[in-house]
Amino acid sequence: MEDTEELYRQIELLQRDIEQHVATETMFQSINLQLRDRLEIFQKQNKENVEKAEEELQRLGGEMNAALAQVEEVQARLQLTESENDALRRRLNEIASGEFSPSNTTSAHGRTETVAKLQAEVSQTMYGTVAQLLRLRVSVQKQRMHNMQLSNIKQS
Repeated sequence: MEDTEELYRQIELLQRDIEQHVATETMFQSINLQLRDRLEIFQKQNKENVEKAEEELQRLGGEMNAALAQVEEVQARLQLTESENDALRRRLNEIASGEFSPSNTTSAHGRTETVAKLQAEVSQTMYGTVAQLLRLRVSVQKQRMHNMQLSNIKQS
């Protein structure tokens, strides 16, 4: 009889052990499902973030190309303006030296006014073009830095 009681006791211990293993297995399965759900959410968010970053890179690339085209256009205008300014300077020098005397600048006072007006025009044209070129260069630099940041984000 003692053997039977001992066997029953061992069976009872084994059943408790099995129940505990089943409970632990159920808990691990639940945790595993939760982790899989979280992984899916993170994967979806990551995919959306990558898509947004790629769209932003495309947009910024287009803006940068447009800005570079503007810089080239402004540089061409700057060269043209510098040529025009050189011509105006030569004209100023001619007026100042008395070599050039159109009808409205025959007097010294008229020449002085004409020289002052031409000098102001040269300065305004030159500085306006240079300022525009500098603004465009700053804009291009900002866009390049932003693109590099997005590229770094995309890589990580």
